[in-house]
Amino acid sequence: MTQSQDPNQLIVAALTLGEYGKIKDLSGEARILPTVQRLFQHPQEDVKFAASICMGNVTIGNPDHFLAQVFELVNNS
Repeated sequence: MTQSQDPNQLIVAALTLGEYGKIKDLSGEARILPTVQRLFQHPQEDVKFAASICMGNVTIGNPDHFLAQVFELVNNS
């Protein structure tokens, strides 16, 4: 669903991915950060908001791995 062009599907995908990331460590999943970064670049604000929730929730799943990358994303944007 993260490859969809439909903003509603992107929002659902981001929120679902984030919820899963809270309970499962996704640090071994190489595509997680590029996927979330692409969602942050979407022109629709609701998709960007869902991406931020997703990244926050994924970070909860493994803060040692993701927190530095969250700060890097913030600094780059």
